[in-house]
Amino acid sequence: MIRLTVKDGPARGTSQSLPPSDELLVGRSQTCMFSVMDPRMSRRHFSLGFVDGKWRIQDLQSSNRT
Repeated sequence: MIRLTVKDGPARGTSQSLPPSDELLVGRSQTCMFSVMDPRMSRRHFSLGFVDGKWRIQDLQSSNRT
């Protein structure tokens, strides 16, 4: 499990535990596993993946940078 917590902005304090997965999407879209309602976030901002026992983050070409 990984626990994501928003540290700044309008969604500050939002927190969610997510299971290990090949790809967890994070962004404003309701289709993301971790949806954050913040205008600074892209619809699909970044992904997290649990690969070979390690968490990896990948920017999804978000216009607001990761």
